[in-house]
Amino acid sequence: MAKKLALAALLLSIAALFLPLRSLIGITEGAFAGIVKNMALGLMMTVPSILPSFFGVLVGRKGFARGLGVLHLIFGLIGVGLCGLASTKPEGIQLEIGGYMAAAAAALVLVAGFIGLAKPERR
Repeated sequence: MAKKLALAALLLSIAALFLPLRSLIGITEGAFAGIVKNMALGLMMTVPSILPSFFGVLVGRKGFARGLGVLHLIFGLIGVGLCGLASTKPEGIQLEIGGYMAAAAAALVLVAGFIGLAKPERR
């Protein structure tokens, strides 16, 4: 179950890079999409989900154990926090579809971490 969540989080994170992440007064920002190309914002919102998901997909094929669960839990918390921070700084900022996808990917990584800790797969 945790492997499938990690794969879904990886796909959502990569897709979020190519969509607008947030907007302010009609100006949209994104890593590769939007009026303003803001690579730092895109990486800040998606990298905490991409890294553990990539390890979960590759290493988790043999078994999603507690070590991967801790990795996913820590990076999931970081990702959810950064997505929340990116959406609340100045007044009037709204998340776009890519921002919601990045937040959903971070939440999936967090859930995969909880599942990896609570019920690790046997080898």
